[in-house]
Order: sequence, then C-alpha cells, then structure tokens
Amino acid sequence: MQHSYTIQHTLLEVEPQHKLLAVIWTRPVLNQAYWELWEAILPIARDFKVTRWLLDQRKMGAMMPADMEWVVADWYPRSVKLLGSYCRSAMIVSQNVFGELTVKKGITTLHQQQDLETAS
Repeated sequence: MQHSYTIQHTLLEVEPQHKLLAVIWTRPVLNQAYWELWEAILPIARDFKVTRWLLDQRKMGAMMPADMEWVVADWYPRSVKLLGSYCRSAMIVSQNVFGELTVKKGITTLHQQQDLETAS
C-alpha cells in the first residue's frame, strides 16, 4: 500500500514493499523551508526503512548553494547514521540550469567524501 504526504508543497510517495521514497517537488523550496522539508523526510524514511530514493526535481527551480552545502555537510551524514549507507538513488534534475549545476556539484562532493571514507 502506497503512502502519500505533502510537505512544503512537495509530494512524498512511499512504496513500502519496495522500500522506495519518491520526493516530487511541485515548486521551488528554498532556505529554511528546504531544510525543514528534509528534516521531515528523515523520520518517514526511517519508519519505512527506505533504501531506494527517487528525486524528481523538475519543478524545483534554482537551488541555493547554501542549501546543497547543508545537505552534504549536515543532513546526509545524519541520514547515513539513521538509515545506513546502503541505498540507491535516481534523480530527475531541475529544469533550471542553475539548480541542476548546484545539485551536480553537491553530488560530486558527496562522492568525493565517500571515496575518502572508503580509503581510510
């Protein structure tokens, strides 16, 4: 049975049988609202033991670099501690080129951090 939530004008759809959480932006969400969205997502992901993520950012708009930095430095490490490091993600990038570039830079930073942790 699928579960749906709406937080900060963002649709969350959970498919528990697949341990999948889809995050679908319906409009731009920035700064404090963006952080609050991800804080609200974390307990939902924990409760449903999410290991698969689908992020549909087409309508997300431009992303503030500070928001991506917060995800990389703060939210992501906490999510790994809570959910474990095994997960798979798929992303549909923003239609806004600046949003797409910010997200790609953040993903590159996450991969570099993971490579450093693996090497240690």
